[in-house]
Amino acid sequence: MTTMTRRAAIAAVCILALTLTACSNNSGGKVVGKWKVVGGSKQSDMALMNSMGMALYFEFTADNKFTMGVMSTKPGGGVVNLPGDTTMSGTYSLGMGDTINFKATSGSKGKEKLTTNFKRTGDKAQMKDPDGTTLDLELVK
Repeated sequence: MTTMTRRAAIAAVCILALTLTACSNNSGGKVVGKWKVVGGSKQSDMALMNSMGMALYFEFTADNKFTMGVMSTKPGGGVVNLPGDTTMSGTYSLGMGDTINFKATSGSKGKEKLTTNFKRTGDKAQMKDPDGTTLDLELVK
């Protein structure tokens, strides 16, 4: 292998590595777990739910499934089953950067697909929708 060929091969490997890094997702396995919504841009809605002892939650599993629903904020509280369509479930995939792509299979009320940003810092995270709506999350488990 000539010196020029060797340099071209090294350059090609470096470009490929940079391309793959640029297309990776920053959230990796960081989304897995149960997340309670503790705040966000719709504070009045959060305060009303909290006054009733409830909060929204998202649960992400390692097999790329998600559930969104209502949970009790009381110690040891679990999922709250309310009348009507109060849960959404489906699958998620990690996009480029901090994006998560949701595909709802039940409870979507016409919103079958959604892409949102997910940024995690320790046991806290924030989801931000394209319309600017934010949800502040805390890891439950």
